Amino acid sequence: MSLLSFKISSPKIVHETIDGEVVIINLESGFYYSIQNVGTIIWEKAIAGFTVAEILKYLNTNFEASSKDIEIGVYKFLEHLQSEAIVISTETQSGMTNQIAHSTPTHKLAFELPTLQKYTDMESLLLLDPVHEVDETGWPSQPSDRNSNQVSDSV
Repeated sequence: MSLLSFKISSPKIVHETIDGEVVIINLESGFYYSIQNVGTIIWEKAIAGFTVAEILKYLNTNFEASSKDIEIGVYKFLEHLQSEAIVISTETQSGMTNQIAHSTPTHKLAFELPTLQKYTDMESLLLLDPVHEVDETGWPSQPSDRNSNQVSDSV
């Protein structure tokens, strides 16, 4: 049996979590995104390789809402991440899933639908920045610069 999980659409997607908010930048489109609250929890678990079933189990244990409402919210959120090409789905074989520590919370938090905020106002500036035009070795070497900038040892 296989289970659905997700991974980041690397290398075009970069992200950082700052004070509980996830900021995501798509280096190909120039769009950037914001995720907060429950969405941050889903994001962190999804990119860590947890399956959708594991994420749902965690949220149902720690948040106050019907399991159906949580399931709908999680699937819509993950579909939105996929439609924006931020994550791609993968298959994980059962038995190879992550273990989430489950303890019964004394007080469940209120569940709010996770949202992905999209911003396009800095698209042209982000696309002009040459730092993102690199290969896996990183800045300052651009993919086409590697061979053309070699120095000859012969005199």
